Amino acid sequence: MFEMFGMFDKKIKILKKILTECDKHKEMLKYLLNKIEIPITEDKIKYIDLNEKAIIDSLIFRFSKLQDRLAKIFYTLLQILGEDTDNLTFIDILNKMEKLNIIPSTEKYLELRKLRNVIVHEYELNQLLLVQELNKLIENVNILLDIYENILKFIYQRNLFLE
Repeated sequence: MFEMFGMFDKKIKILKKILTECDKHKEMLKYLLNKIEIPITEDKIKYIDLNEKAIIDSLIFRFSKLQDRLAKIFYTLLQILGEDTDNLTFIDILNKMEKLNIIPSTEKYLELRKLRNVIVHEYELNQLLLVQELNKLIENVNILLDIYENILKFIYQRNLFLE
């Protein structure tokens, strides 16, 4: 019985640490969105200066990191709620997050993940694709931030931290 409480406490500590990381990514994403000139065009990308490139690089990095950490939160939340996640696929996890109203839909989250993967892998290779995908990323940053806010509301409503 005490082992179960110890595991619960360990998962809560992990969750708190991840939430702290997510707060940093959230704040930087908001800051970067205010710094970037939208829409991004092929001409802008072609003649981009180092400052603008740094902003775009940072935006992609923060979007990717926040998305990675959200996935870790999904698993950790389910474990805290008593779910055995060992045999669940990522789609199973997303379906559960959708039922808990944390993500808008499994499909939308997978779309965000695909978007991130395309940008990360095509960043320097295909400028037209990069421009299209960067504009999509910028349009979708708020969805990722909303998912994070939904997580915080869920934790608060369930009183998971008991503080």
